[in-house]
Amino acid sequence: MPGRPVEWTWFHRPGVSVTVLRRRLGDELLDLFYAYGEACVTKGRSAINLRTDRRSEADYMAAWRLRKAGLVVTEPRREGPPVLRLAGDWTPRDALRADRMWKHRWSGVWSVLAYDVPETERTTRNLLRRFLRRMRMGCLQKSVWISPRDIRPDYADLIRATHLDLSSYLFESRATLGRTDADMVRFAWDWHRIDELHRWYLAGVEQTLRKTAASRGDRASRSAMVREEMSAYLSAMEPDPLLPRALWPVGYRGSEVFEAHHRFVSRLASASS
Repeated sequence: MPGRPVEWTWFHRPGVSVTVLRRRLGDELLDLFYAYGEACVTKGRSAINLRTDRRSEADYMAAWRLRKAGLVVTEPRREGPPVLRLAGDWTPRDALRADRMWKHRWSGVWSVLAYDVPETERTTRNLLRRFLRRMRMGCLQKSVWISPRDIRPDYADLIRATHLDLSSYLFESRATLGRTDADMVRFAWDWHRIDELHRWYLAGVEQTLRKTAASRGDRASRSAMVREEMSAYLSAMEPDPLLPRALWPVGYRGSEVFEAHHRFVSRLASASS
């Protein structure tokens, strides 16, 4: 669920997100339809005996969108904060369209998320850090995370579902006083690890391509290679922030990985025909 590109327009206001407003309007309409349907079923009794403990449709929709992004939020059995866990079956689908992510025009503005989770909630803090990585955000300093994309819709879902609004802040910012955008990119992501994974995939996919050429008639072998290659590709691209092209660091190999993946898919399709 990485955010959208930040693009300046004449109506741009940091405190106003068109996407968030649209979602809230849709959620209000869902709540209205739900209340109307419930009133029809109960012959108006639900309008008299209002339930204050029922989660709104906005809460459910926020949790649903977070689930798609890889974070599962469930209500506790007793009083307390929501229970968070990472979805085990989550797939970084944005890696399959990485070329679209790279083509986004960057406005020069960073989304900056700062939060403070108490030491007593270390498990939640560690889980949140892993989720922000899934969102392809970069850790600039401890609990300060950055993204070149507009994460306001994602942040709105996060605070609605987890109540982080009490200890978190979201800003739009530019690098100043000698710090360049290249510095931000270099320090916020582990490019050594990312480059290692890219190299590992590029070396492995060449071997897989040779296996594909040698197994034209073996459907079972081709199916196994497809699963192996896809798993390797997603693993190699998982920590990659898929930054807009203007922010690529020197020596970045993400585009080579993406092209090699599509070359493998094309070669396999040719071998199967």
